[in-house]
Amino acid sequence: MRHILSAGLVGGLVVFCWSAVDHMLLPFGEMGLTQIPADKEPAVLEPLKELPGRGLYMYPRLEGKDTAAHEAWMQKVANGPSGLLLYHPAGAPVMNAGTFAGEIGADVLAALIAAFVLAQLTLRGLLARAGVVSLLGVFAWLSISLSYLIWYGYPAAFVLAEGVDQAVGWFLGGLAMAWVIRGR
Repeated sequence: MRHILSAGLVGGLVVFCWSAVDHMLLPFGEMGLTQIPADKEPAVLEPLKELPGRGLYMYPRLEGKDTAAHEAWMQKVANGPSGLLLYHPAGAPVMNAGTFAGEIGADVLAALIAAFVLAQLTLRGLLARAGVVSLLGVFAWLSISLSYLIWYGYPAAFVLAEGVDQAVGWFLGGLAMAWVIRGR
């Protein structure tokens, strides 16, 4: 059990470090993100202050649950504009201690699951075990991020960058975890 906990901690820290490099030093952190042009930003931001509070807003609005309302909404979405808006009326912290702690915690928890899976395997090679963990990352990406592209129209470049982040990060984390668990 101790080797699983150690592997989860090490793997989670490796994944966190990879993600920091991926988002801050490589182009993947900005892929698919578009900024509002500076001259348009005041016109966009000012009306947002009227929203009732923090949330993930969908537009256009769906008015009702009946078939006619749904068909009218689908027509509005098809004709545009449409999308999702993640909104923080009072702003949100950017790269503070709480954000880093939350991400490290999430990565370590995910790595503990991967370490448990690794400990059950009869595969012996570091690369084979790291490949299994990388596939866990790809599995998560396929089931979550790719669905955001399919259903919500997230930019393909953003979703692809997330896939690279997950596959490479969990491969590197998998190498570290396989090394900790080796021979057990």
